[in-house]
Amino acid sequence: MGGAKITPALAERLRGCAPASPVDVVVEMCPAPPPVPSLPRGERVQAIRESFEAAVGPVADAVTALGGTVTAAVWLNQTLLVRVPADAVGKLDAIDAVHRIDVPHPLDRD
Repeated sequence: MGGAKITPALAERLRGCAPASPVDVVVEMCPAPPPVPSLPRGERVQAIRESFEAAVGPVADAVTALGGTVTAAVWLNQTLLVRVPADAVGKLDAIDAVHRIDVPHPLDRD
């Protein structure tokens, strides 16, 4: 399994999964165009949030249609954490709004 948007780490993990096994993946959305720089900071932040929410809707619908769930959405880094059957990950690759699909990575303190 290896679509253009699926990272090598995720492809490796999927090779060891049964097709119906649920897997957690991070869906990185395509970057939204930046808001107009002359807007006040609060309005720029709101524009980024609204753009993310608009782009996420169809992706979340696709995840649900594939038998999965969205477990978290983070507008700051434009990502979704989703749980889908292993054999459905490749179908996420075909969604235009999706930039990359990866394994979740733990955050480490510096």
